[in-house]
Amino acid sequence: MRDTTTVPGSTIHKFITVGTHTFSCPTARNVRVLVVAGGGGGGSADHGGGGGGGGVIQKESFLVSASAIISVKVGNGGAADFAGSNSQFSTLEALGGGYGGKWGRSGGNGGSGGGSLIYAAGSAILSGDRQGYDGGFSSAFIPPGYGSSGGGGAGGVGRISSVTGGGGGGDGVSSSISGAVNYYGGGGSVLNSETPGSGGSGVGGAGSMYGATGSAGLPNTGGGGGGSGRSSGTGGAGGSGIVIVRYTN
Repeated sequence: MRDTTTVPGSTIHKFITVGTHTFSCPTARNVRVLVVAGGGGGGSADHGGGGGGGGVIQKESFLVSASAIISVKVGNGGAADFAGSNSQFSTLEALGGGYGGKWGRSGGNGGSGGGSLIYAAGSAILSGDRQGYDGGFSSAFIPPGYGSSGGGGAGGVGRISSVTGGGGGGDGVSSSISGAVNYYGGGGSVLNSETPGSGGSGVGGAGSMYGATGSAGLPNTGGGGGGSGRSSGTGGAGGSGIVIVRYTN
């Protein structure tokens, strides 16, 4: 689905449905583009880490040739323990967020990396356009709940758990391309004891209580999914991505 709106002086196309789409202009023009990949799913079972936020690419000026058919892809968020899918506009490809780690498994690499405890955190895969940051990593068990670490976000590294609460997801980044200021690509958080950390910039999912399911990242933000509790539970799914194109009328 494409949502097209007109504001004073500009037209905005928002591609919000997961899957493939096309975009074209009758005349050559420079467009403003936001590409957000799907967030990574939170880790399940023992000490699940937060999922990494989907990679975010922002271009203030991208040349579209007259009548060119531009391929557009909106990536889905990853299920628990799985990475998010890439999103794309022409040659601009944002990478899906890495999955949250768990006991015996490192966090996954991606646009932003998944959080982890003891085992290595996921790393952000860097390109010419910085898309995100690494997941949080704690090399020791943090009492009282031995929580893991939050997933990385498009604007910052995931946070580790402390004695007062779970590790928060890495910050997302803001954009006003849609006509309002929104955040994208925040990492998923985790729980330590009874206190969850905050999902990155309000779009990443929160960590779960023991035996419960972590919160999902918000749809069309690329937020990472929340990690599971100490010894059981399921990670939350990552939020789907989005592609937004804006140009002057």
